[in-house]
Amino acid sequence: MTTLDGTILNTALPALQRGLGATTAGLQWAVDGYVLVRASTLFLCGSIGDRYGRRRTFDIGLVMFVLGSLACGLAPNIGALVAFRCFQGLGSAVLTPSSLAIITNTFVDRKRRAMAVGVWSATTGISMGVGPVLGGFLVENFGWRSVFLVNVPVGLVALAATRILTESKAERPRAFDVPGQFSIGGSLFLATYALISAPLVGWGSPVTIVMFVAAGLLLAGFVVVETRSRHPMLPLPIFRNPGLTGSVVLAVIAFLAMGSFLFFNTLYLQEVRGYSPFKAGLLILPTTAVGLILGPVSGHLTGTRGSRFPTAIATLFTAAGMGLLALTLSATSPLYTLLISYLLIGFGQGLINPPLTNAAVSGLPRDQAGVAGAIMTTARQIGTNLGIALVGAIIFSVANRLNVAQHVSDRALQTLKAGTNFVTGVRYGDLFAAALSLGSFFIAWHSFAPRFQGTHDPETGQFLSDATKRPS
Repeated sequence: MTTLDGTILNTALPALQRGLGATTAGLQWAVDGYVLVRASTLFLCGSIGDRYGRRRTFDIGLVMFVLGSLACGLAPNIGALVAFRCFQGLGSAVLTPSSLAIITNTFVDRKRRAMAVGVWSATTGISMGVGPVLGGFLVENFGWRSVFLVNVPVGLVALAATRILTESKAERPRAFDVPGQFSIGGSLFLATYALISAPLVGWGSPVTIVMFVAAGLLLAGFVVVETRSRHPMLPLPIFRNPGLTGSVVLAVIAFLAMGSFLFFNTLYLQEVRGYSPFKAGLLILPTTAVGLILGPVSGHLTGTRGSRFPTAIATLFTAAGMGLLALTLSATSPLYTLLISYLLIGFGQGLINPPLTNAAVSGLPRDQAGVAGAIMTTARQIGTNLGIALVGAIIFSVANRLNVAQHVSDRALQTLKAGTNFVTGVRYGDLFAAALSLGSFFIAWHSFAPRFQGTHDPETGQFLSDATKRPS
């Protein structure tokens, strides 16, 4: 449900913009407000679940998410919508780490856990597959508010279903790290604000510079706090495990590509090509539906062959899809080139989630499963946030520069030029995402090398590589 909310909203963006009179920056905040709060509070919420019980925390987060969805569906203006989206994101942050922690503590066997994580990851594929089409149907028949209100009955059913879950807690839960929470949250907020506003106020403006500097200082402060704290929110030494570190970096890049694709491709299909929300959702369906099919397959590959092979293949598929879009996208691109690109991206995104999640879970003791879930979900949210803010900054900087350079006076021609320049900006953004995805292949090949694969000793918490466990 939490992933579905993102894909449904992408399809509803043009209708929402017209309904509330929102700017493009307002639309970015409607998406990023949710993502930002979710990303910056997941570590804390994962610790809450470990300390007070994963099932209880999951229930509380579910109630918060449902109430936030109801408020979003009733929002009177874009400012209120962004505020309610932030609350909705907090509810998602509370429930998501607990869901993965429940699975991790239920399945102890390594291969069975990899399969279970594959099924868990497949829910992302299901929601991403259903989201665009369901969103298009709801917007065309019931208006943009329905994309939020649909969460209410679904959430109530899910809340009733949690009775089948058993409660679990960490034997040694971590203390709450308030300074760390505020420093990382502030850094993410300021960086996002600077990226979204820079194309409008200028990259060299005092506001942009101050925001970036302040974000950097807060990030440095976060590192200092976590290094010196007796109970850090994010214990930095765990990143000495190359598999865990690689999983985090790869998740950020993968979701940067997917986040930017879903957000800006939806605007392209509806605003440039003139397709209805439902038709735009149908065209995106091949990308998202592939994740539903490949999630369990990737989970099986991960359990039998490790994380290296499926992750490396996934990065190449994503790079090929984004690269093809960068080379061929125009206001009149043939549908077959779009669909080929969408399928390639879908193959990449469908394969990459299970091996990354499994590597992260294997990189920490089971007692810290909530932290493992928070790390990976945070990485995905940061990637989505960057995909919308950073790639958006590239797109609108290119488009704005072309608009200013052309000095078009006729209003109709100006609108046409603006659409063409937006497409040019999207091509630059796709090229950036393709380059990052291609580079992530080499990260995957190194990080998931056989000598770095292994698990933690359940008694000592010490990381044991496969090479260490193998008899001499």
